[in-house]
Amino acid sequence: MTGRGSRVVVALIVALGFGCKSDDPIGDTARGIGDNLAHTAGAPLRAQITKVGSFEGQTIANIVTDRFEMKGVLPQDPGCDSVMAETVERVNFRNVGNFGRLSTPNATCMLVGTLDLEAWWGQRQAPRGRAMNPRATAQYRVIGRDDHWTFLRGRFPLLGTVGIPGGIDMITAVPHTELCDLLHDRSVVQMEFRRRGGPPIVFMARGREECPCEGVIQPQGPRAQ
Repeated sequence: MTGRGSRVVVALIVALGFGCKSDDPIGDTARGIGDNLAHTAGAPLRAQITKVGSFEGQTIANIVTDRFEMKGVLPQDPGCDSVMAETVERVNFRNVGNFGRLSTPNATCMLVGTLDLEAWWGQRQAPRGRAMNPRATAQYRVIGRDDHWTFLRGRFPLLGTVGIPGGIDMITAVPHTELCDLLHDRSVVQMEFRRRGGPPIVFMARGREECPCEGVIQPQGPRAQ
């Protein structure tokens, strides 16, 4: 490339950078993080999969690779059933789709959720940025509980900041703690994207006291009314 051509490319990049500035910090954060996730798929990782529970008939499985460990949610379909039944062939995890993909030489399973949001976010290696922590209002209803989590279904606008689309109707999971139990009798709460340390998404349970969002699941049934 000639010197003049190089200067033109640099000028275009600078111009695009200035053109992307806006007064929408939540939208800017979501777009920036989505761009950063594009390079994280990488090579498939060998995975060990163990069923540890279920949610509405879907399998909750512990997924262990040499880079991370997390709990994933597998939908009810023949591909996922085949992957879970595999005891001989290699099972791979690849960071594609919303929550990742499991595959063997004979079957493929797209995860529909994670119950280790912090671990899921960490293995994607997306930077959190340096601006203020975006906040938004979540609206939800409690749809179930198990020994570990309470499940909330509704509108969670900030899920887009961690690269999960569909925040208009999603399921989140919060642990059984004194603070998180305060969410059970509510239907509206402030949520915040944390740029430093700890879980990337939290709910403001009482003042500045936080309840972590530990899981996100894409609903498989009809849309919540």
